[in-house]
Amino acid sequence: MSILTYRALVCGLALAACGGSASKPPAEPVAASRTEVRNGSQGSPETKADAKPLDTAPESETPASPPQPPKVRLLSPGAAPRQALRYRFSVGPSQWSQMDMKMAIGVALGNDVPKAAPLPTMRVSMRIDPKSVSPDGDLRYEFEMVKLTVLRDVVVAPAIREKLEQELGKLTGLKGYAVVTSRGITKEADFVVPPDTSDAMQETLENMRSSLRQMSSPLPEEQAGKGAVWEVETQLVTPAFRMTQTATHTLQNLRPNGMSTRVSFVQNAPRQPMKLKKLPSAKVHLESMLSTGDGKTDVVFDKLVPNSVVSLSTNLQMSVAASDGSTGNMAMSMGVQTNFQPSKPPH
Repeated sequence: MSILTYRALVCGLALAACGGSASKPPAEPVAASRTEVRNGSQGSPETKADAKPLDTAPESETPASPPQPPKVRLLSPGAAPRQALRYRFSVGPSQWSQMDMKMAIGVALGNDVPKAAPLPTMRVSMRIDPKSVSPDGDLRYEFEMVKLTVLRDVVVAPAIREKLEQELGKLTGLKGYAVVTSRGITKEADFVVPPDTSDAMQETLENMRSSLRQMSSPLPEEQAGKGAVWEVETQLVTPAFRMTQTATHTLQNLRPNGMSTRVSFVQNAPRQPMKLKKLPSAKVHLESMLSTGDGKTDVVFDKLVPNSVVSLSTNLQMSVAASDGSTGNMAMSMGVQTNFQPSKPPH
């Protein structure tokens, strides 16, 4: 499962635990993501944090559009020798993964600047069971969140810790499935939602569904070698709003059965109305949203679980019109650092 899928899960839980507040980058600033190759040509590094939010979207558009497959574009093929980058899935024993996520959250009203509020590291242990492989190499697998833990590395108010532990506890045993191609494109994915799931948890899961399609990172169709660069553009749709994510991958090392890459992310969204169940009578507009980040990953082609480290920083600006005619602005920011790795079954 991808870093961003886990991020959607735990961020949703963290926001719920803090009463729906937004987030801010941690005290140690998230590094601005960089890429050294653009449009297939060499050049000086470009800071992706300078990217601008998209322009206004038509007011008539809603987040209910069906998900679109990602667009993968090879920007540079890299050096020879080159090879087709493909997963070689097989049915076998369960694979285990562990994700540690550090984050801090903040919210500000009017023209105030959000202040950081760090949260304890949240650890998720997951079992992944490969079920079948089609003649074309498509893998169908199932997963289960076996253990979710709030670590004691950050001191927070007891009420916040208790709420985090309660929300994480509700997801223990949560199951799902996915179908992913040999190029890492997720064709189908969803959760198996228990019938007694609360309304609050249903909302959290609904926000995660779009991220399920990013469980693995798409690979280019063309052959690639060391230094290759490819871009993956994905349209992400949540119940609240829609956005575009562009991930730029640089192949740093290629092995017969694996590779290591550097990746940078940019997520942005046009101005659009938001649908917030917690504010049903208010009109909320997303004025701008920009998220940047970078990281590194090491992949073994016959395994689903990579070794990855990713940092992301997100800023949102919103305007709110209440039912009584009053208006205001709200700023949110979020910083997340995620470590993702294969593991043994938890004790």
